[in-house]
Parts: sequence; C-alpha cells; structure tokens
Amino acid sequence: MKTALAVLLLTLLLVPACTVCLHPARNIWLVDESHEGKTIQVKAGDWIRVALPADPRSGRVWDVTSEGNAVEDDGEPQLDEAAPGTGGTGRVTIPLRARRPGVTDLTFRYVPRKDPGATPAKTLHVTVFVQ
Repeated sequence: MKTALAVLLLTLLLVPACTVCLHPARNIWLVDESHEGKTIQVKAGDWIRVALPADPRSGRVWDVTSEGNAVEDDGEPQLDEAAPGTGGTGRVTIPLRARRPGVTDLTFRYVPRKDPGATPAKTLHVTVFVQ
C-alpha cells in the first residue's frame, strides 16, 4: 500500500514537470511605430503584439497585409481607448503568431473603414524573420 501511494505521488509530481519540459517557453514581442522599416527576429511559436495609435471616432482602421506565410493572425485586434477627457487617442493591439520558419513582410495601413483603398493616414512596415 505504501509503495502504491509513493508511486502515485511520484507520478503526480513528475508528469506535470515533464509536460512543462516538452513545451519550451515562448516569447511575446511588442512592436510599435518605433519598429518602422526594421526586421525583428523571432522563433516559431512566439507571439507578436503590434500596438498602434487608433481613434475609433476617426472612422479609420488598421488594415494589415502580409507577404509570406511565417506569421499569421492570432485573434481579433483589441482597442484600448484613451481615458475620457484626455484628448488623446487610444491604441489598438493586433495579435500575431510566428507559425513556421521563414520571412513575412507586414504592412499596416491606417485607412478609412469604408474605403480601404484610400491613401493611408499612417503606415508601418515590419519584416519578421522566424527561426
């Protein structure tokens, strides 16, 4: 009985530890306007969060295009509006995920929601190199 209990206890302690070993830590990379024209190097499985200024009252949205298949969407963009009465703009965070080794060129364009082909008010270009 004591042996069975010891084996059970040891199993309960080691299985979660081994599971953690099988899933290496992933990084979260924060990208903003300061990364304009730059290349970031990440590992497959890493998360990329692109934070850009946004004002929902402007009628504009960030349109994202990509060339390459190493990076993919990882959920819906999240808008953090400015505090009322501050006169500032909010920020939108666009979640991406490095899925596989390769290179993806990302272009973000701040365009009117109803006319995505219009000249953008702002742009951001970032290249992501995934190992």
